Amino acid sequence: MKTIKNKEELTYKCFDLYDMLIITTDQQGRIMMLNKTGNQLLDFEEQEMIGKLWADFLITDADKAIFEDFLHHYEDIDRDIRANRFRVRTKYGETKYIEFKMVAVYDNNAFDSILLSGKDITDHMNTQQDLYQSISLHRMLAASVPGINMYLFDTDMRFIIAEGSEMKDHGLSSDYFEGKTLSELRDPNMQELLEPLFKCALEGTDMSTELEFNKNTYKISVFPLFNKEGEIYGGMSISQNITDEKENARRLSSAKKEAEKANRAKSEFLANISHEIRTPLSTIVGFTEQLLKMEMSAKQRELTQIVEKSSEQLLELVEDLLILSRIEAGRIELDDDPFKIHDVLDYIYRFMKLSADEKQIDFKCEIDAGLKQIVLGDEMRLNQILTNLVGNAIKFTDEGNVTMNGFVEYETNDQLFVRFEVIDTGVGIAEDKQNVIFDQFRQADSAVTKKYGGTGLGLSISKRLVEAIGGDIKVKSVLGAGTTFTVTLPFNKARSISYYEETTPKQKIKFEGKKALLVDDDRMIRLLGQIILENLGFEVDLAEGGAEAIEILNDHTYDILVLDIYMPGVSGIDVANFLRQVKQDETTKILAVTAAFMKKDIQKYKAAGINDYMSKPFKENKLYNAISKLLTERKIIVEKSTYQTGKNKTAYDLSELRAMAGNDDVFLLSMLDTFTKNMEEGLEVLRNTIPGKDWKKAGEMAHKLLPSVIHLKLEEIIPLFQHLETMIRDQSETTLIEETIKEIIPKTEKVLTRIEEEKENLRKQ
Repeated sequence: MKTIKNKEELTYKCFDLYDMLIITTDQQGRIMMLNKTGNQLLDFEEQEMIGKLWADFLITDADKAIFEDFLHHYEDIDRDIRANRFRVRTKYGETKYIEFKMVAVYDNNAFDSILLSGKDITDHMNTQQDLYQSISLHRMLAASVPGINMYLFDTDMRFIIAEGSEMKDHGLSSDYFEGKTLSELRDPNMQELLEPLFKCALEGTDMSTELEFNKNTYKISVFPLFNKEGEIYGGMSISQNITDEKENARRLSSAKKEAEKANRAKSEFLANISHEIRTPLSTIVGFTEQLLKMEMSAKQRELTQIVEKSSEQLLELVEDLLILSRIEAGRIELDDDPFKIHDVLDYIYRFMKLSADEKQIDFKCEIDAGLKQIVLGDEMRLNQILTNLVGNAIKFTDEGNVTMNGFVEYETNDQLFVRFEVIDTGVGIAEDKQNVIFDQFRQADSAVTKKYGGTGLGLSISKRLVEAIGGDIKVKSVLGAGTTFTVTLPFNKARSISYYEETTPKQKIKFEGKKALLVDDDRMIRLLGQIILENLGFEVDLAEGGAEAIEILNDHTYDILVLDIYMPGVSGIDVANFLRQVKQDETTKILAVTAAFMKKDIQKYKAAGINDYMSKPFKENKLYNAISKLLTERKIIVEKSTYQTGKNKTAYDLSELRAMAGNDDVFLLSMLDTFTKNMEEGLEVLRNTIPGKDWKKAGEMAHKLLPSVIHLKLEEIIPLFQHLETMIRDQSETTLIEETIKEIIPKTEKVLTRIEEEKENLRKQ
């Protein structure tokens, strides 16, 4: 029997040193002392508990009975030290689980009091309860979900829980596993499969794998289970029958491969048929063009123009089908080359205006000055998207106008987001048809199709190209009142980039004295090419295949080699390799001509030393442009920024301010006064920043003045302010910053002079 004989030796301060709850009660169970840890744990002050019955702080009757039993049987040698878990009520009504040891204290061999010392095990008990609830939940879920087994095992690989519908389907019950170790199972195959997985879990590693068992495939995942101290006390395994899923996946994979194979075959067929169609089409288009240059009767010219128009429609269909097949096969790759969006829009405007003029439709174009900066992207695809939209707008508009706009939507340091609009006053699209016009071979109205023709591929191709670039296309339309297509596209900004400034001479350059070798296995293409090249002044030699071309090149030198790529036997690539690698000729320009090419083909052309490429069929102007680009010098422009100023324009536009003023001249004059005052003060600030190179202040002023110059639509000055703000923000070369400020000041002063004249006129009215 353990006794404490000198009660006086126990001091309160000693009890306070222990990191456990210590309570003493008298012979009737009234609290005599509560240490500091007990105060903190139960939230009671010591004086609030002194003299109270300890049993009153116990929550359950069972716990009270245990304490009372000890109190009345302290003399029993087997009961003088007891360890019990009591649920104790705190001051604020919480429940604490405390594991107490109870000791009978004697004084002069007479029972004097009871000492209770205990530790808080509330977290442990809550964890245990959560575990029991979790086990119950897992057992219920595992029993309910088809194809699932769940096993809970201890560190001896003894099954604590085994539950699941899958094992029951194999004639096994929970009793077959629970209480047994893995080695005690009667199925050696199961032991062999599960033992390495259970070991992984008990070593602290999560693992998932697939296993074959009884002609079924299972996905098995194992996890270690940790206690509060971070020690592993067991593991869990979940297995799922994935036999059907594996079989379905196999079938899907097989079906996917077949579909991809069929898609490749379709794409190859379309590419091949495109090549075969385009070759004779080249001769039809080309010779028709040459015929129209000759003297003929009015009837002959009419019939020839019909042939030309029909061949162009056939060519458009072939092009659309080929592009669509590439998109569907995932073989459209986008370029990331430098160009100016302004130039693309300007080209489309000039190109499509001829069609609009033929229908006596007013074709207008508005281009944001900010689109003169150089961006990186796929110029050809942008051209294709907008040409489709503008072509449709002109086709479906019989009177009124078509407008193409390009605006800077917003920009960041690295990207430019551009909004394009194509607006027409044509037939319009019914609201219930607007969701189908982007589908393949679909048009809004069969009557419209009969009247205007077309395949219904243009919008589908445009939408897919827009999405491939990462943009968005929307349509708004009113039947009979016109349609607006809006396209938003992102472009990366180009900085300090070199590019070629394309020039379009007013009169064609004649290439007298230049020699050309035309290589093509099609006799009609050779004849057409010879006529066109001789018209351009070339001395022309012909070769009907790659082998003959190599023989000729071995003995002769040419300024340009117009080379068909796909020829039987010796291909155009072989001829190019001979010229560059064997003959070591880097001077002769090579223009590849083919009916179909893809991104990977272009890479092959470059590797073979081919300078440029174009697709069949070609007209005289198209071939001329390609050749002149190779044989005439083009000026190389080096952009040191994202914007290059154009012509000297001091024009302004008051339309926006007039709209804001409600056409009130007095109010307009007031706004112009404010504008000129702000601009004059701003220019003075910019002048003063130059001597001290206070570029931060200059950038702040550029940012402040920019909205004003935008409202007046000062096309030349807007980009200068934008450029200045960007350079200062990006900490560009200070010389360029100073030059830009010096360019802004005189140009803005010219505008201010003209606005002063405008203000004087307003005052006189």
